[in-house]
Amino acid sequence: MKKWFIVFITILIVSAALAGCYGGGDADQGGASDKGNGDSKNVKQEITVNAMTEPPAIDPAMATDTTSGWVLDHIFEGLYTRDKDGEPVLGAAEKADVSDDGKTYTFKLREDAKWSDGSPVTAEDFEYAWKRVLNPDTGSAFAFYLYYIKGAEDYNKGKGSADKVGIKALDKQTFQVELNAPIGYFDSLLTLWTFYPVQKSLVENNKNWAAEADDYVSNGPFKMTEWKHDSKVVIEKNDEYYDKKGRQLEKSHL
Repeated sequence: MKKWFIVFITILIVSAALAGCYGGGDADQGGASDKGNGDSKNVKQEITVNAMTEPPAIDPAMATDTTSGWVLDHIFEGLYTRDKDGEPVLGAAEKADVSDDGKTYTFKLREDAKWSDGSPVTAEDFEYAWKRVLNPDTGSAFAFYLYYIKGAEDYNKGKGSADKVGIKALDKQTFQVELNAPIGYFDSLLTLWTFYPVQKSLVENNKNWAAEADDYVSNGPFKMTEWKHDSKVVIEKNDEYYDKKGRQLEKSHL
């Protein structure tokens, strides 16, 4: 088996806190070797982290492992993301209204939220993605994370229908979610890759959309540009991502 490697070029921090590189301001520079010229704004640093297997499924609905999750967390963004301290903050959504009883969330998507191909991320993409996770035919092992949503468990277990699930695109930018009961950590839960959107038109028209990098489309601060199976995955900055100022990592090899 080939030895996998992850190389971060420029300033970085590890795991969930790495989200702070693109979602919440300046990144922590501790622990990385200095490759720069003394100017902190132009410092180049890198770190190598070893992994032993290639990502089994770079698909938000199907991934259950941390290797796939690492890639997904960098090339996608949910309604919430995490800041440099690992705290949930609004991501693809610019506003979240919660009903008085705490059971209904209404999200307004950012007008400048785009897919890596330049097309807009829509509320319909979120509705499609979440119902795809719950669809029994999809076979998502992490579908249970959505069971907090009204009608979700019944649909996933074949006892209900998709139209009874409390997930709905009210218009292109408004996405509404109805819960069975209030959840104090719902914002944190939504940072999990299982809740990431997928581009509806892409997934419907290409059943192998997540198998190669060539036609892969995502909405995060980075995009997958190469996937040489059993060798490496390459992600690079996504020029269509709305927060160009907050992102510092340029390119990474997994």
